[in-house]
Amino acid sequence: MPIVKPDLDQAIYTPSEFADIGLKDIQSIEANAPRSVGLNIPGIRDYFAPLPPGRIGVCIAQTSNYKTGFLDFVVASTAEQLNYQKRNDECIIHISTEDLIEEQAVSAYARIAKVDSGKIARGMVDDWEGLFQAAIKVMGIPVYRIGESLSRPLKPDEAPMLYLSNINRIIERMMALYHLRPALVVLDYLQALPIDPEIAHGIQLKDQRRLQVRDDIYRIRRGAAAFNCPWWIGVQAKQKLDGAPSPKLYIPGVYDGEESSAIGQRCDRAICQWMPKTMFPVGTVIEYKDLTYKVTDDLMFMRVAKQRRNFAAGRMWKLHINFIENTFVPELARDDLGGSMEEGDSEEEMNDSSDNEEMY
Repeated sequence: MPIVKPDLDQAIYTPSEFADIGLKDIQSIEANAPRSVGLNIPGIRDYFAPLPPGRIGVCIAQTSNYKTGFLDFVVASTAEQLNYQKRNDECIIHISTEDLIEEQAVSAYARIAKVDSGKIARGMVDDWEGLFQAAIKVMGIPVYRIGESLSRPLKPDEAPMLYLSNINRIIERMMALYHLRPALVVLDYLQALPIDPEIAHGIQLKDQRRLQVRDDIYRIRRGAAAFNCPWWIGVQAKQKLDGAPSPKLYIPGVYDGEESSAIGQRCDRAICQWMPKTMFPVGTVIEYKDLTYKVTDDLMFMRVAKQRRNFAAGRMWKLHINFIENTFVPELARDDLGGSMEEGDSEEEMNDSSDNEEMY
């Protein structure tokens, strides 16, 4: 393949060009304010700066700590926003290389019908009428999904490999087929993407996964700008966390994404979360500094770990998950762990603060 020489002049901006681009960006921010994606969680929504088009947010958590649930919550609340604002030419794109389309559908039906998805998965269906009504509602929710289904059995050489280069092509095809533009792209999750053979040439096998994750986060950032929409990405945290304040408060730091520190460097927003039941038996009472909490099946700690553009970061909330409706309910009681990272702190301090948290 011939080497293409870039136009180096395109990296130079004169003072007048800089000023003009700045004004146009402010105009674009104002025009696109309705297209920003916030977090509709009481208490957090006023602190979390909505994610604008062209930016990426990450949800960092270890396995079985409700990353998929968080992303499903963002999808559902954004779909409500689209319907309320009558943005009929836009859609949400949900990408999963882990869960089959059937599993995602069961979760959606269960949430809308307000039934336990675990019962459906075990074949215990008490209200078929409610599920049929849920199916009708699902048809009206503007979420298009990229994934795999048992209903479309394909030979290995016929099934599209869902690595990032192909995903970008699928999104472009989807926009052309359905005459829609993406309002939000959700990826569940980054490290589950297959190795991309189009960029893996010449990379040693032992380095492939690490370099793939690093390159994918850079390419997703460019894709968010090209598709002019925000991306929310699930990120698997490392088994041994470097940014956790304590084993008694084992919430990841922004640089605890598995495989690559580029995840923390390149994202615009970072949510880190932890469910104590993954480390301690339900019913255990944990004491850490001035914080005392009882481990329950639905308890979660959620931290806004990074917000680019000088927004405050560092606060953490104690939440309870309503699994049936997939919503988050903050505790009213406030526990202080010694201050928070606020505006004016350096980005490194905001990202690496492990012992200076403010709890709500």
